[in-house]
Amino acid sequence: MDKLLQWAIINSQTEKEDAPKSERSIDVEKIDPEIIDAILGKPVSVQMQECMDAIENLDYSVEDREVEFDNLEMLIEQIDNAGNLEPLGLWPRIIAQLESTETEMRLGALWVIGTAVQHNPKAQAAFSSHSGLENVLNTFKTDPKASVKTKAVYAISSYVRNNLVGFSELVKLNGIEMLVDGIGSFPEVSKKIVFLFSALVYESLDEIAGSDLRPPPSFPLAMIEKKIAYKLLDVIEMNLNGNFSIDSVENSLKLLSLLQKASENNHLSTIFADINQKSKVDNFIKSIPTLKSKLEDSNLTSEEWKILEKIN
Repeated sequence: MDKLLQWAIINSQTEKEDAPKSERSIDVEKIDPEIIDAILGKPVSVQMQECMDAIENLDYSVEDREVEFDNLEMLIEQIDNAGNLEPLGLWPRIIAQLESTETEMRLGALWVIGTAVQHNPKAQAAFSSHSGLENVLNTFKTDPKASVKTKAVYAISSYVRNNLVGFSELVKLNGIEMLVDGIGSFPEVSKKIVFLFSALVYESLDEIAGSDLRPPPSFPLAMIEKKIAYKLLDVIEMNLNGNFSIDSVENSLKLLSLLQKASENNHLSTIFADINQKSKVDNFIKSIPTLKSKLEDSNLTSEEWKILEKIN
């Protein structure tokens, strides 16, 4: 104890006092790298690779690997780090996790994908080069879990919004049809899909944005041809007859009003041309007063309600 006390006294003295000075310079190359890492922190590229190594290590628990996915997602929130997924060779390894038997790993992969490609042309190009969208669409189509499907819609949305190349890829891969078919499968999935389609329709009609950043103006008409309007009526009816979700119904009505307005601007008589489903349309028209009452405090404008009331 006396020796420890003496050491503390000596090392608390300043250079102007009589503290002994080291006669040797420190050889930096001989310092343990772990000590340097502890002081300065590991380079982000090393941290990203270590996260991926841990994610792939089946000796770790699912919970620990899930934490590593969270850490990786946090790192690639920075746009330059997301761009470095390609030179680090991480894209194929992330996409491969979509085939994992563990739900948490599939969710983690989709979360990282969605964060990495959002508003990031460099990451989008790299993701595309590894057939990323095709793999995500396959996950959306085949995965039995609603949570995974919902996260897949997030990843798709991040990739195709404000990205004409990504949107064109979605069309070529029949992704529009897959998403339309997904409406009505699970409530949360349907809500996310409808929100995405609404955003894409809004973007297609935005004349201020550059044409390289948005779907073509004909996109709303293509949606009408795919009979998405009837799917929206199913969502609304499902909510009226069950647990009423304001967000889900509001998004559906907003998209209906956008499609109806687009049809009027292109001299189409209606967005509901299938005579065999006329009763469904009639039931919707009758339900409008009830919907207005339930959505009194919603974000639907008076103009949107007027457009909806003109549907026949």
